[in-house]
Amino acid sequence: MNRFARPLQIACRCAARAAAVLLRTGRVLVAAVVRADARAEAALRSWARPTTTRVVEVLRRLAAANCGDALSRHLPCRSRERTRDASLLDDRP
Repeated sequence: MNRFARPLQIACRCAARAAAVLLRTGRVLVAAVVRADARAEAALRSWARPTTTRVVEVLRRLAAANCGDALSRHLPCRSRERTRDASLLDDRP
């Protein structure tokens, strides 16, 4: 047997053990990152949903108050609807 065979065997065994430990550690780290990401996403969603709802409600109120702007063309406008309804009821030619 060659004089380098035994140290090489020991080195390979140590490298295999180190790789197994790194693999296990990597899996644990990936699982922790995935859990943290899911928690962060849930927290962001729980914060963003009510905020978005409030912003949309404010935009709707602004559009209802001022029907002449570009925003109101995309949102319901009460005074424009009232004007249209009044013109339908108007008998003048």
